[in-house]
Amino acid sequence: MRVLGIDIGTSGVKAVVAEAGDRVIAEEGVAIAVSTPHPGWSEQSPDLWCNALGEALDRLAASGALESVAGLGLSGQMLGAVLIDDAGKPVRDAILWNDQRSLLECAALLDKVPDIGMRTNCAPDPGITAPKLMWLAAHEPDTLSRATMLLLPKDYVRLWLTGEIATEPSDASG
Repeated sequence: MRVLGIDIGTSGVKAVVAEAGDRVIAEEGVAIAVSTPHPGWSEQSPDLWCNALGEALDRLAASGALESVAGLGLSGQMLGAVLIDDAGKPVRDAILWNDQRSLLECAALLDKVPDIGMRTNCAPDPGITAPKLMWLAAHEPDTLSRATMLLLPKDYVRLWLTGEIATEPSDASG
């Protein structure tokens, strides 16, 4: 049985076809760029992930490697904030895990919830989602108001591939 593994990385998308027992049949990778419109900011268009994955899958299909694929696994960068609208389309570029714009929001969150570290086993950090959403509420309220759902990068790609919205607990905890 063949399986397709997809990794949505910060600098590229990779697709690997393997047989049971970890024997790699074929792999393709496509580089993608990170946008840094201001110092400390890190963003990507979710369309970059889908276009890069489409390119990688086209190459794998042309080689015949996708024949008999019976399973799919997704992995990817954690903590990217992908806001989508009612139609499942992004309302802005994703704010990535390494973005630092929400430092003030982290301090405000700690002031509001002084024991947050004990509750979550994590001090507020600009990489996690809550400070990013607080930053958007303060600086891009119209963007936030158009959003109906928050997804992670790999979960947005899952939506693009399958039309289904899903995640798993370890990623959702961020």
